[in-house]
Amino acid sequence: MSRQAVISTAATVAALAVVIVAWSSGLQVMNATSGSGESILATERIASGADAVAAMAVAPDGRIFLAEQRTGRVRVIVAGLLVPDAVITFVLRASGPEDGLTGLAAAPDFASNNLLYAAYTYEDRNKSDQPLNRIVRFHVTPENRSSDLEVIRDDLPGGDFHNCNTLRFGPDGKLWFCNGDTGWTNDVSQSVASPEGKIHRINADGSIPVDNPFPHSSVYALGFRNPFGLGFEPNTGRLFVADNGPECCDEVDLVMPGGNYGWPYWKGDEVAEAGAPNERFIGPLWTRHVGGITRLLFVSANVVDALAPPRDLVLLVGTFGDASMYALSFDSSTKVRAVQHLVVGFPVVDLAFAPDGAVLLASYSGEVRRIVPSRPAR
Repeated sequence: MSRQAVISTAATVAALAVVIVAWSSGLQVMNATSGSGESILATERIASGADAVAAMAVAPDGRIFLAEQRTGRVRVIVAGLLVPDAVITFVLRASGPEDGLTGLAAAPDFASNNLLYAAYTYEDRNKSDQPLNRIVRFHVTPENRSSDLEVIRDDLPGGDFHNCNTLRFGPDGKLWFCNGDTGWTNDVSQSVASPEGKIHRINADGSIPVDNPFPHSSVYALGFRNPFGLGFEPNTGRLFVADNGPECCDEVDLVMPGGNYGWPYWKGDEVAEAGAPNERFIGPLWTRHVGGITRLLFVSANVVDALAPPRDLVLLVGTFGDASMYALSFDSSTKVRAVQHLVVGFPVVDLAFAPDGAVLLASYSGEVRRIVPSRPAR
């Protein structure tokens, strides 16, 4: 059967060569060349020294919280300095390459309640050390200590790979999270009854919203392999997801309520496994045949001198394997009209806005940098 797309699959319009041209006093400058001329993207270091960073959350007061995947520590950067002591340390399972402390998010009303959310893998001693994923929330004091830890979601399937790895609050005030297929190649991603291979939507306290597409279920969309990044489009509130394929065929999708994205029968725009059920799978907006895309963030085109009018929005797509990002611009029908390749020189594991509007990049190596806009908004 052919993969039928509710959203039309878009082709890449332009491929750009990007070269790192200078390093000076923490300032990294890149030249991006294309058929429309040359643009400059620069980043500057804010802080470094954290260990194996997997996620980042930014508070309204400017504090930058980092999730250390292997140690289970939540670290914090204050005024450009990494505080030596951890805010909190979780007892976790970190024996595989993709388990551990993998998700972090600040509550939308953090300024009033100081709530931080985290997702991590642990072992259930009552179930033969079975790996599971858990989502918790806790208060952060002005002294950067934790209190009042509360488990809001537990017993999510886990494994060495493809765990619960992204937490994001949407414009609807709901907490959205991804749970991968935990590395299994069966059709668990196709079952609404199973949490694996899904995008989930819950209330801030962990309860199920009454307007979710599947009754009494946190599942919002299914058929994913390793959904890694969630990005909400300003103004429309539409949700985009980055899903990792098997060593290739990573894809960016527009998430529809109740939508089925085809895994394990489809990867990107290719057949992955014969015998697909008679389902209407949703096709990707964009695919990349080298694996490793990570987090997503919509930014103004002027920030990265993208191939779009300065006031337009582009979707930044981080990557892990080749230390770069992509800037995708869309037309009114959500087809990708241009792609810009931006080398940043380190694996981008997370993207976020600072309170002043600067775009922050977190590296797995423990460094946080900010993008220096290449041109002013017009």
